[in-house]
Amino acid sequence: QDVFARPFPARARPGDLLLALSASGNAANVAQAARVMHDAGGRVLALTGEDGGELGRSLAEGDLHLRLPGNSLARIHEAQLFVLNCCCDLIDREFFGANDV
Repeated sequence: QDVFARPFPARARPGDLLLALSASGNAANVAQAARVMHDAGGRVLALTGEDGGELGRSLAEGDLHLRLPGNSLARIHEAQLFVLNCCCDLIDREFFGANDV
């Protein structure tokens, strides 16, 4: 259950951001990672399905929860990939001035 959370106490710093992905929101190891990130003073950006499940309930004030519509795990995974690709594009534009879209 703590496979993702284990490194955070040694590496996470206040102000860090954890990107947490769980289509159902009920992956206990991802929710545990979010709790440990909070303990370290970090924030969480959660990408989940419809109601957010356990991960959604573990979020704190200042976290961001993007709930993707639908009940099909496959469709939620596809939407998560789309969101991640959009984030990568924004990062490229911010840091490298990429303008090829």
